[in-house]
Amino acid sequence: MAIFLTIALVLTAFALHFKVIALGIGATAGWLLVGIYGFVLSEGLWDISYGLGWFGIGMAISTIILTIGIREKEEALTEEEQMDKDMDDSIEEQEEFANRQGRYRDLFRPKKSKKRRRQDRFERTGRV
Repeated sequence: MAIFLTIALVLTAFALHFKVIALGIGATAGWLLVGIYGFVLSEGLWDISYGLGWFGIGMAISTIILTIGIREKEEALTEEEQMDKDMDDSIEEQEEFANRQGRYRDLFRPKKSKKRRRQDRFERTGRV
């Protein structure tokens, strides 16, 4: 019984911490095992094993609700991440468009010559 409780509790804690759906399903199965084993071990109607059985069933229901909540939060986060990704993509597209425009502008703009212009006599000497 202690092994089932430990497994179920650890899986529940990991599912809450890491937000992994598979761990939540495993935790639900663990709590169901605790509940069923508690009912099997109970000798009377209201002994500790019987109460532990009901506790296990209750925790199984709560962990399956937890798992559904993790899935819905995961979908909501992916929508937000998708919006962020779309925003980043549009910014990158705008930068790329500006870069392309700059490249094409350079193609049609006359380039400045790198030759030095020959100075006339007046500029060199100051005489006419």
